[in-house]
Amino acid sequence: MISRRRLLAVGAAAVVGAVFYGVYKLAPDGEYAPAKTTSTVTNTPTNLPLPQAVRAVDIREIMAVDHGYMAGGVVNPVLLVRRGEDVNVELVNSLGEETIIHWHGFRVDWRNDAHPSFAVKPGGRYKYSFTVRNRPGTYIYHPHPHGLTAAQFYRGLAGLVIVEEEKRLGFRYGVNDIPLVLSDKRVRGGRVVYDPTHMDMLMGFLGDVVTVNGAAHPTFRLPQGTYRFRLVNASNARLYNLALVGREVVRMRLIAVDQGQLEKPVEVKSLFIAPAERAEVVVDLRPGVYELKNLPFDPMHLEMGGHSMPSAGLEEGAEYTIARIIVGEEKGEHLEVPPHLPDPPPPPPERFGKKRTFRLSLQGMQWVINGMFWDNPLRPHVEVNGGEAEVWEIVNDAASMPHPMHLHGFPMWVLERRNSPPQVAAQAVDSRGRLPTDLGLKDTVLVWPGEAVVVAVEFDKFNEPQLFPFHCHNLEHEDGGMMINIRINI
Repeated sequence: MISRRRLLAVGAAAVVGAVFYGVYKLAPDGEYAPAKTTSTVTNTPTNLPLPQAVRAVDIREIMAVDHGYMAGGVVNPVLLVRRGEDVNVELVNSLGEETIIHWHGFRVDWRNDAHPSFAVKPGGRYKYSFTVRNRPGTYIYHPHPHGLTAAQFYRGLAGLVIVEEEKRLGFRYGVNDIPLVLSDKRVRGGRVVYDPTHMDMLMGFLGDVVTVNGAAHPTFRLPQGTYRFRLVNASNARLYNLALVGREVVRMRLIAVDQGQLEKPVEVKSLFIAPAERAEVVVDLRPGVYELKNLPFDPMHLEMGGHSMPSAGLEEGAEYTIARIIVGEEKGEHLEVPPHLPDPPPPPPERFGKKRTFRLSLQGMQWVINGMFWDNPLRPHVEVNGGEAEVWEIVNDAASMPHPMHLHGFPMWVLERRNSPPQVAAQAVDSRGRLPTDLGLKDTVLVWPGEAVVVAVEFDKFNEPQLFPFHCHNLEHEDGGMMINIRINI
């Protein structure tokens, strides 16, 4: 039996201008040595920080200090769990404001999902107890108190959970399995600040430097070999069109997305990845210099007829380098990825109950979903029946901007994309307009202006009614009320 663990929140996450990064050096033997913690972002090339991976069942105490979650002195550890394991932890909130931890992408009941209505006040406690049901993949733990999520997330309260593979592909965390967590920061006087204006809250808060695992402009060295990069968009609002470029664009093999592996690897040259989306790619690296780049694209922020994303010194959609990788002559591991992956996604349900349409639009200065917004934390905006599957058509207004839509508690199958912008349609891989990242189970789906994305959702049965949020994961939109409750009836 697993003893109770404590998840501790300590400090003052609301302090403007003080963000700290606990970093861990990438060691060739896979060991994790703590590096210096810094409160500033500089342009000096550094080794890539690597979050320490720890077994979740072995954790006695996790703390969320003013600069992030901690476990045994490890800042924002990657928590390792296996399907079927029990997780028993307790949050103790020592912040100067309320908070709650959401297990993003996990299939749990609404109390363990940590609905915003369960946010605990300073000095309060909250217990989590659930069995891991998720497929192997890369997930996130982060705060979800309404109105405070964006600031707390931006200031460091976020980390990864890896549900380990039962049939391993041969990659080892920290050796050739490397998380690349992207987060843009706004820097003033060498310090990170979160000071959104009214326009930032409408459009989303953009930084002027993109960090990787907390480090700005990292340069890191690797031996030649096969690598699995876990790409995670941990930005509040920024979209990326990611590519790995050497002498030419490197062909990446996409093997997994939000909720685990695809049926088979898909070769891609670039990937759109929105806030909270994850994508796992495998690359073969030969000696040379490579750059992780954002390739130019139209962010489509001018579709409302006059509004534009505030300029923070790094325009969204511009071409820029995020990190440099120097691959030496020394030999690492070369691995073969099977043509059919060992844990393919289940097929979508065959029978459906209702078909619903959710329209995303701007009403005045308020982003809404079917004209609704977060006006009461316990109001059931939409009611569904537990044990049934539904088809949802998510339609973004043409006079809008991209919205990454996240559903708590349940994965989504992407069935079709319609009316996609040309730059999106150019990446489609089938006659239904789906992108490579649509070929696996999703919990966050990016919907572009004028686009309709059709998804299937299968709702679990519960012993009592449940409330699960459905919201935009542009965190300023979420805090601004672009969120509704889905009630699951028994």
